[in-house]
Amino acid sequence: MKRIPVLLLMILSTTVFGQAGQKALPEPEHPSMQPDSTMLDGKWVKIYKKEFPPTLRDVAYGPHDRNKLDFWKAESETPTPLVFYIHGGGWGGGSKEENKGPYLSLLKEGVSYVSINYRLARGENKLPCSLEDAARALQFVRSMASEWNIDPDRIIATGGSAGGCSGLWLACHDDMANPDSEDPVERASTRLLAAAVISAQTTIDAMLIQERIGTSATSHGMIWKSVGASSPEELFDNWEMYRDLALECSPLTHLDKDDPPVYLTYSDDSPHPVTRNGIHHAEFGRILKEAADPLGVECIFDMQSQETRQAELEKFMLRIFNEAAGKQHAKTGPECFQPVKAQNH
Repeated sequence: MKRIPVLLLMILSTTVFGQAGQKALPEPEHPSMQPDSTMLDGKWVKIYKKEFPPTLRDVAYGPHDRNKLDFWKAESETPTPLVFYIHGGGWGGGSKEENKGPYLSLLKEGVSYVSINYRLARGENKLPCSLEDAARALQFVRSMASEWNIDPDRIIATGGSAGGCSGLWLACHDDMANPDSEDPVERASTRLLAAAVISAQTTIDAMLIQERIGTSATSHGMIWKSVGASSPEELFDNWEMYRDLALECSPLTHLDKDDPPVYLTYSDDSPHPVTRNGIHHAEFGRILKEAADPLGVECIFDMQSQETRQAELEKFMLRIFNEAAGKQHAKTGPECFQPVKAQNH
């Protein structure tokens, strides 16, 4: 697939935050009474208490108001692997402020962590803005590898729902790096070592979703609002207008034999007809696995409860990190080998 610079894609998006004519954010009321909140998109957003305070907070990775990330640096003498977290919310809500940070407690195991905000695909904005921002954030993090003591070859994306879909999109998409760009961030790769996601959508192809899951999924705003449709009915009535954008923003479209391993975990596998929570149904995982297996791409499709899924997610990530470290060790010598330790659960 032809490489398109991520920053150029961001500029070409329908609108951007901070554009001329954008209404100024209201002045915060009694900011001294908001010690655990921050103003985001004109609203107070609660900052959830983190198990570990971030090393750096609200680092700008791009030109838009929501192009911010938090970084947790693991202590290590050698470059560390990194978990790249993308929040969920149907590409229409949510924020990194709602993320409690390294929920797998990986910092003490020598794994650094990033959590990002991104433009939401609602109102005047539509896809692929959320995906472009995730790619840009990944490139920015990789460009900071030396300063932040990160191993740029050991980055795994994670997240739930739409955040997981974004992670899968990055994992499956061809590299969007532009080696000829004057911007050093654009020259960085967008490829991942793996993706490990929770209840993620593997496609936003409304026709396929309607066939495999049904209205319980296609009626969700992530499927129709994100591409600019005014309603689910309008999406289907004018599918030819939205089809190309929906397919471009679907991980399934970009899947090929060169893609990295992915881990998909779900907790909802209700029988057909699916009448509730279709947007998080396990059928999404089956759709990707059916396509990945014939290509030889490692695709683990798993059913786990909310109580057990984090441990399984962690096992997968630690295995992939250590396999990659072992390959580096074989190529460059023991001084570059930095394994991470499996935790007891």
